[in-house]
Amino acid sequence: VWGDWCSPCIAKLPKLIEIDKKNSNLKVVLVADGYLTGQHEIILFDAKYNGQPYILDAKTYGTDVKNKLRRLNPDLCPTCKFQPGFPQNYIFKEDGSLLLYHVGAMSDSLLVTLGII
Repeated sequence: VWGDWCSPCIAKLPKLIEIDKKNSNLKVVLVADGYLTGQHEIILFDAKYNGQPYILDAKTYGTDVKNKLRRLNPDLCPTCKFQPGFPQNYIFKEDGSLLLYHVGAMSDSLLVTLGII
């Protein structure tokens, strides 16, 4: 889950897109905070992202960033204790079980440890 105002999100975006393109065993799903504004489109275009991000629905999750994340967290991981911050990273195994819930930009060393890169 990322926002166009989140510098760690934007900094890590190209790496996530590269991982998505290079590894057919993985699927990176981008969930954008807010509406797909011109700024979102520019960032995704610059990062050469060809997919369609999911946009958090204001009717379901509200418009306040902190409350959106707090409401989204149980939908993605009912057993996770919510942690505020951006980006919100949820990594699921093929069977749908959660491998990792991580707040903040994930380091390359963490991605290596998880076998993602």
